[in-house]
Amino acid sequence: MEMWPRNIESVSGLSDLLLRTGRAVDARRLVEDFARNNPDLSTALESLRPGIIVTTQPTPRP
Repeated sequence: MEMWPRNIESVSGLSDLLLRTGRAVDARRLVEDFARNNPDLSTALESLRPGIIVTTQPTPRP
């Protein structure tokens, strides 16, 4: 994500990897952070990954 931090496909791929490796909380945080930092891309993110739920309330961090 360093080369192009607004790359939706990178966020999607990384969140999928996190989900498959049992890190659902990290996957959700990644998507929420991306949506919060790139509000103009949240619709595109949702259409790319319809299974990801983007909320306006961030996941509490320990």
